[in-house]
Amino acid sequence: MSRVAAFLLALWALAGAVHAEDPEPLPLTFAASALYWNGGEFKAMRDDAPTIRPSVNPDLLLKGAVDLGLFEHFALGAALLVGIPRDGFRPAVVQATAALRFPFEVSNEVAIVPAAETGWRMLQESYDTLGRVQGFALDFDVRLSVDKDLGVVPFCEFGFLSQPFGGRGGLSLVFSPTMFVGGGLLF
Repeated sequence: MSRVAAFLLALWALAGAVHAEDPEPLPLTFAASALYWNGGEFKAMRDDAPTIRPSVNPDLLLKGAVDLGLFEHFALGAALLVGIPRDGFRPAVVQATAALRFPFEVSNEVAIVPAAETGWRMLQESYDTLGRVQGFALDFDVRLSVDKDLGVVPFCEFGFLSQPFGGRGGLSLVFSPTMFVGGGLLF
């Protein structure tokens, strides 16, 4: 059911973009944000050992993104997400993704921008549990921005990170969607 809903949302956004009254593309935008990742339980499986479920503590992630508006309700983007390891099981995170964004203006000042991001993720932890693993990132997020003509546009952002497959050697590491919330600025 969720695949059908996502497909219909994308189709609706593209149809609106093709039939837009103002065919000028949106400007190139840059975003910088800080995110609070809720963490969660990973599922790590080895070929010759039972499944282990390391739990990741909540952590702060930094995200930079650039978006190019192609149509009124459609933009392509790229993002880089970085997390620094700290005490407890908080692995280093580096992630590079491509994004499909669907910006909608609720009013002259307020915009909602849902997005689907997919790309590459690397997790590195200093314990012997995982080591360095790489995987496929599949993320969804929503930005809510309020433009008050300040030169920059503040926004809040929420969504989830997931990794449907990944690992290294005989180790497979996956995790289901884990929530994040944050805020930042659009330039």
